Amino acid sequence: MARHTHPRLCYYHYWFNGKRLLERPFEEVLASGQPDFPFCLCWANENWTRRWDGLHSEILMEQVYGPENDLEHIRHLLKAFADTRYIRVEGKPLFLVYAPPALPDPKRTTDIWKRGPALRHQELFCARWKASPMILRPQERGIRRLGVSTRLGQPALPLKRGRRWDYLRKAGLSRKLFGQNHFYAYEALVDRMSKKSEPPYLRFPCVTPSWDNTARRKEGATVFLDSSPELYGRWLLSAGQKLKIPASRRFLFLERLERMGGKAITSNPAKNGATDTWKSPGRCLALLNMPGKSSLPTISVIVPNFNHGSFLHQRIQGILNQTYQDFELILMDDRSTDESREILETYRNHPKTAHLVFNETNSGSPFLQWEKGMQLAKGRYIWIAESDDWCEPSFLETLVPWLEADPEVRIAYCQSLCLDEQGKIKWVSSIPGWSRYSKGRSLLRRFMLKGNSIFNASMAVFQGRPA
Repeated sequence: MARHTHPRLCYYHYWFNGKRLLERPFEEVLASGQPDFPFCLCWANENWTRRWDGLHSEILMEQVYGPENDLEHIRHLLKAFADTRYIRVEGKPLFLVYAPPALPDPKRTTDIWKRGPALRHQELFCARWKASPMILRPQERGIRRLGVSTRLGQPALPLKRGRRWDYLRKAGLSRKLFGQNHFYAYEALVDRMSKKSEPPYLRFPCVTPSWDNTARRKEGATVFLDSSPELYGRWLLSAGQKLKIPASRRFLFLERLERMGGKAITSNPAKNGATDTWKSPGRCLALLNMPGKSSLPTISVIVPNFNHGSFLHQRIQGILNQTYQDFELILMDDRSTDESREILETYRNHPKTAHLVFNETNSGSPFLQWEKGMQLAKGRYIWIAESDDWCEPSFLETLVPWLEADPEVRIAYCQSLCLDEQGKIKWVSSIPGWSRYSKGRSLLRRFMLKGNSIFNASMAVFQGRPA
């Protein structure tokens, strides 16, 4: 896929009570670091059957559920969740379950996943893939956050079906294939889905350039006819325009199912009609992170470092796990003599990393590094996240709304606390008048003349380029 599509990949994950199938491709992705696209996992939690329908006849591999299996499963997934490429929504790993209703107690399973000891106090963002009539009652099914649905909204009438066509088939005037399977016009599907209103819950839309699963089913297959890049582009653009949600949740799924060795097509949602193709052996699943009105990040996060290798992982992961995700990351090193360079290199291919800068000679001043970082920044706001600090996951989510609410606001900042080497709090800044706006002159007179209420660059976000 072309880079300009902002691609992400969703890999199918096959887990049967501790036994994995088709695991080698994804294990190689983890081990090799390639491809370097962000990714997430979808647990295909149905039975494997000869009919490939996930039901309970002619079972080849059966799904067995239980609390111990749930705990073992989430422990196994931790390695994938820890990968820097893994997709997070509001700082939480995005994990899809193909068919939650198949779980005997979905709420118990998700409670074990989200609140059990395995996640080490992380949270999980669970999403449902397969649609069902129960889709409007996610709380009752244990899936609190309802994300993805592949329900294609089929047109009401399939092609060449009904009594008249049955007579023609008996007379040999129409192919039996149309009576044994469901054929639809792709253009009717696009029109229907483009007019479909958004549900009252969070849903990531799914778009398919075509569909044909006759290779898996002798009867009852679904096929969409006469698809084209132009029709696909129209559907993709319509789906993108409906995504009126925060950037951190703005995802669109692409799915393709057809005969082995076919092609799938994806296009840049911002450029209707511009297409790229890639070979797709069977089922293909991808995500596009929809850029919204501007492809520029809202925030540029600058991390200037010198000999803070022991703090870097905590600092950078704290940034990457922010609940507010519309930012670019600028990593800089001022000729450190510790392991800083090696640590920073591990983030070179992370999708949030816009620049990785190593000085050949020490600049002698952190302020020169700040200036260099701001020259590279494309964000409307700047956050200088000093390399030996860390922050709460809600730091940006708390401060950015104050800046966005009024264009006259130049800087937003918060309390800061000092920790010792054991992580214990030594002291907390104490400044009155929090959670309010203050005029610049008043701020200088009350809090800056006899002291400095913004004594740490990491505690503030300020305006950079004009809006």
